[in-house]
Amino acid sequence: MKKVDLAYMAGFFDGEGCISLCERSKRKRQLRVHISISNTNEWIIQWFKFNFGGSVTSERKQLKNPNWRDTWRWNITSGAHSVRFLKEILPYLRLKKPQAELAIAFQVRHSQIGKRIKSETAILDTADRILMKKLKGG
Repeated sequence: MKKVDLAYMAGFFDGEGCISLCERSKRKRQLRVHISISNTNEWIIQWFKFNFGGSVTSERKQLKNPNWRDTWRWNITSGAHSVRFLKEILPYLRLKKPQAELAIAFQVRHSQIGKRIKSETAILDTADRILMKKLKGG
């Protein structure tokens, strides 16, 4: 992919995107990296999916209010896809760079989970989740 495209994607993601650490399931309390972008331009959302995988969903806002535009959301929940995306746009990110670095470190740690004690991983996951909220201004 061209550097100019990655830079554009990073700028778009800085403004419209979201990086979260979400629970996989309430029962197991395992966290995962979740990346999403919402926008009213379907083409740009499909472009992200075409280049980095994931899924696209739509929300028909006009059913609620005729003045609202429909929106599309691109999501990545796969660890490998999310890390690839974040690593490729990382040099061009400004606002979300600390969040991206945290998400990459989180995912790398989880790819080596067999080498760690589960309680240690749970403590680090909780710390990462708190830090991610702080980085997002929460």
